[in-house]
Amino acid sequence: MVLLNDIVFFLDKYLDTKNFDDHFTNGLVVVGAKTVTKIALAVDPCIDVLKKAKKQGCKLIITHHGIFSNDDSELNEVNKKRIDFLKKNKIALYISHHPLDVHEKIGNSKIMANLLGLKNQKPFFKIGEHFYGISGELEIDINELKENISKKIGSLITVHDFGLKITKRIAIVSGSGCDAINCMKKENIDTLITGTPKHHAFYEAKELKLNVFYAGHYATEVFGVKTVGEKLKSQYNELNMQFIDSVTNL
Repeated sequence: MVLLNDIVFFLDKYLDTKNFDDHFTNGLVVVGAKTVTKIALAVDPCIDVLKKAKKQGCKLIITHHGIFSNDDSELNEVNKKRIDFLKKNKIALYISHHPLDVHEKIGNSKIMANLLGLKNQKPFFKIGEHFYGISGELEIDINELKENISKKIGSLITVHDFGLKITKRIAIVSGSGCDAINCMKKENIDTLITGTPKHHAFYEAKELKLNVFYAGHYATEVFGVKTVGEKLKSQYNELNMQFIDSVTNL
């Protein structure tokens, strides 16, 4: 049994939670029980995840996506229902959105870069003070790359193969990262792996003669929050972790 405040202090420090300009409110957004023995980990704080967490006896839920937007004047019906459920059942909710996108060790993009074997990795796609992607060297046939992504990240892949058939430099930006396409040429990157496409990105990739692999927003953002659980377990061995899958196929 661990104090909720101790867990929050550890997460805030490790994830540098307070130093991000994010459209979601990060950190502890709903206060629950004072002590925690079991933690649920998930990508989204949807009601299905919240109910499963309650059923499994979790008193803290850590998710990547948030509930509160920094420009919200009031909660919408969906989010109000979620908050009411959490408060009624004394379950705390901790959000780590951009902190888990950019973390140099357990960020979503960083973990995927390691899984796919990118060499000589460098930060990529800077927005404000932070880099949201990772680039690196990997010489591989694009068909083999698709198979590797399917095995290690997500099976629902859309490929816009307008570039080299054998890649040289690859960039990875988790989630909604196709805006990084326009940053690729100046860094000699021929292939981008990201989550979900935007309509205009098709033509940008085509006209710039680049490859873009879309592996799914959800699938590219499970890694960071899972690893947060591992870090907490190493810090507090008495805690139990449970990842709750709620696949969107998006």
